[in-house]
Amino acid sequence: MHRRMTLRPLAIALALLVLSPLVVAQYGLSNPLIGLKTAPPITKSDIRIIDSILGLDESQRSLTGALYDDFFERYRVEADALEAELTAMIDESIVRQDSSITRAAEDKAEQWDQRRLEWRAEFLTDLKLLLDQQQVELWPKVERELRRHDLIGRGRLAGERVDLIRLVDAHVADWDSNTALVEALDRYADQLDRALRARQRALDDEQTDEFWRTCQDEPYRAKEIYEEVLPTRVRVRDINLETLRAIVKLLSADDAVAVERAFYTEALRSHSPISPIETRIRAASSLPSLSPEQREQIATILQDYEPRRHRTIVGFFDAVAEMEAELLPDTIANKIAQIEHDASGADPRAFRISDRVPQEVNDALASRLETDLAVWQRVSALLTPDQRTNLPRPNEEIIWFREYLEHEL
Repeated sequence: MHRRMTLRPLAIALALLVLSPLVVAQYGLSNPLIGLKTAPPITKSDIRIIDSILGLDESQRSLTGALYDDFFERYRVEADALEAELTAMIDESIVRQDSSITRAAEDKAEQWDQRRLEWRAEFLTDLKLLLDQQQVELWPKVERELRRHDLIGRGRLAGERVDLIRLVDAHVADWDSNTALVEALDRYADQLDRALRARQRALDDEQTDEFWRTCQDEPYRAKEIYEEVLPTRVRVRDINLETLRAIVKLLSADDAVAVERAFYTEALRSHSPISPIETRIRAASSLPSLSPEQREQIATILQDYEPRRHRTIVGFFDAVAEMEAELLPDTIANKIAQIEHDASGADPRAFRISDRVPQEVNDALASRLETDLAVWQRVSALLTPDQRTNLPRPNEEIIWFREYLEHEL
């Protein structure tokens, strides 16, 4: 994977730009606005999940709604003000060509992370005042919920960072009235909480902030660290998969399809970009110039496409999951291979690190391509030349290619 500049700490990229007849040195600082979290630290989805844990009555639900509305409005004012202030600082920094202003903006952005936590703590403190004693005794489950929200994002494997409770909340209406589903998700929350805390302990023990340098300087030690942490990651992923298979049986057919498709889409979000062919197919269905007959025919094709597309995604997920559980990341494997090659005294020109992506992954990608192309050919045949020219096409200045086994600890 090509490494991007990280936001924190500031990455300084040095380059030379030739401007005839001068050579001007340039350096860049990460934009503090990129990655700035202005979304509220408590959402409506969080409130619904907390409600499902505590069993708020109608009066409490009404008061909680009013409390949240007030919280949201006050938070939005402060977040908008910060975003406007950082924008103004960056504007001034660019016009003045003064990097110290951008650095000051970065400091403010870092302080905002802590301020968001304070906002969340204040809201939760106010919410607890509305609870009766029995609900207060359930508060550790709310803390478990918030802990999962904070920790799950450190997932790296396919499917490791998906939060099934939030996924269900987003795709299943009135899910909290399904007693069997609520009980299954409560068991999931307990099981996952233990797994996430075990993963976090492993990551903390191994000083993961220094892992990239360890890969470069001590690849055999990096291999040991990676193999110690990997089982904790696999455990989180497997709990998600096991629970997914269990809960879809408790849902209506339509909801089960929606949740399962959403899971695999989210599980592979950082592993595979959306197919440009798929983008073209979906764009064709919404062209304003379509005739009623074209629109109906394309809708029929898409209805057939969805389950076929899903099967290719599941196949790709399965292949990637097996690969991630068995192979070292390229960062480590390549370094070790280089050391072992050098130690063998072989001709350096003969040294080559082969492509380690298993055939199963390549086969899954080929299946996806075949499916997308077959559907695109059917859709394209229905369009006029002018309609086809209005569809998106690859226009990136740089096309990035993923190395599937290149990821952080």
